[in-house]
Amino acid sequence: MPKPRIKFLVVIAIIIAIIFVIKNCVGIECIPKKNPVKNNHNITFFLDLSDHLDETLYPDKQYGKHRYENFIRTATIFGKKYADFLQNSNKPLIKYDEEIAIVTHPKSFDGIDTYLTNSIIKIDKDNMGEYVGANQTKISESLKRNVSGIFDECRNKYNGSEWPGSSLYDFLEEKEFYNSKKKNLLIIFTDGYPYHKLLKPDENKWFLANSPNWKKSLHNKNRQEVIDKLNQNSDLGLQAATNGLDNLRVLIIGTMPQGPNNLLKEKDLIELLWINWFTKMGVGSENIKVLTMEECNTNDIESKFDWLIKNNWPGIDDFNANNTCIEK
Repeated sequence: MPKPRIKFLVVIAIIIAIIFVIKNCVGIECIPKKNPVKNNHNITFFLDLSDHLDETLYPDKQYGKHRYENFIRTATIFGKKYADFLQNSNKPLIKYDEEIAIVTHPKSFDGIDTYLTNSIIKIDKDNMGEYVGANQTKISESLKRNVSGIFDECRNKYNGSEWPGSSLYDFLEEKEFYNSKKKNLLIIFTDGYPYHKLLKPDENKWFLANSPNWKKSLHNKNRQEVIDKLNQNSDLGLQAATNGLDNLRVLIIGTMPQGPNNLLKEKDLIELLWINWFTKMGVGSENIKVLTMEECNTNDIESKFDWLIKNNWPGIDDFNANNTCIEK
């Protein structure tokens, strides 16, 4: 073999050896991508201040209470479950940054402002001890007091007069309840189809544009027929109020089938419309659940709250980004 050829091979061998030594001495460091969503909760109770608060319009009692009284009971149960969750969490104290708030839309009016303000609970490493241990009922008592106070003020103010209702669409559109860096929980107390008298059909917010009676095409259909129709026509169902709600889990409580239609099919329709609406806004279908008023017994409520707080969040809890490896 010619000497130049030998020298060339020797140089190549030396270079390879040097690279091997450097890699073994210095090593490879893998830096995982950072999860953009922190393991903290941003919790919002939305109270639909509709005429279901009127005992003369809705005299029937579910589980021995009027609808609004059951909402108070439900908020109390959530407070207990959430405090228990905090008590048993293994998260390092320094990482706590939790928040709970009660909201309505309009945001406030005479009589309820104080309750809305006082309902805001922020939990961090400095005040965690105020909400666990011997003080574990503090969150539950706060939610009960404020939800009850808001409902009482509303019933007193609008007793016998027309209810203005609450515009859930406007509330969602403003998106003030959403924190993209946290796990967002939205608990909606309502009575069925989202409705507000100031939102007109031709605004293309609640109804198919120029067709106030679009729901008729979905009534008295079985579940799969409704799903197929909603999938085939994106204009059916409620129109998206916003987008990008990826880190949101929604529990709608208190829906009630009404009207002359088949009640079982109407129950499915209401559920599917809510799911369809929130998926249009970016919420995963696995992160949406609907409870009718008839399903609001304590066991069902507790089960849904366990799902809301404890269940794995696809894409967040199981975040396992590809590691980015660099040489030291």
